[in-house]
Amino acid sequence: MTVSVHPLFVLFGLFFFLRGELFLFFVCTAAALIHEFGHALYAARIGCRLDRILLLPCGAVVQGDIEGISLADEIRLALAGSAVNAACAVLFVALWWLFPATYASTDSAAYMSAGLRVINLQPAYAREGRRVLDLLVARFLSAPAARILRVVCCPVS
Repeated sequence: MTVSVHPLFVLFGLFFFLRGELFLFFVCTAAALIHEFGHALYAARIGCRLDRILLLPCGAVVQGDIEGISLADEIRLALAGSAVNAACAVLFVALWWLFPATYASTDSAAYMSAGLRVINLQPAYAREGRRVLDLLVARFLSAPAARILRVVCCPVS
């Protein structure tokens, strides 16, 4: 798997550096990478290959071939990244419980993982919640329902 970096991502990192918040930038980047690796691991488990992660200023995107998988697998694949973020957040909170001295260095990671999970489950464009909504609407609702969703700003692809 290759990891590519968008040029604006570098400028975003420079902005965090100049503000003295480089650690927070690394935490955000790590949470986004872990999220995308969650998708890639589930894809590998079902026999697909996601081979490229692109780091963007607003997050990350994993790319690859998932043609021919079932609806259930596609939904699980969409939710795999959020599941990994939830597990990471729980792990960091467990570290606080077991080793309270780690709070200072793990609180940002826990909050970032939990926040990334919540944001990605929203049914907005380019989020996993939206992908799941698209899949379920295409499978279980009729064409007029897709038109209604388009009108309420949730266009179905």
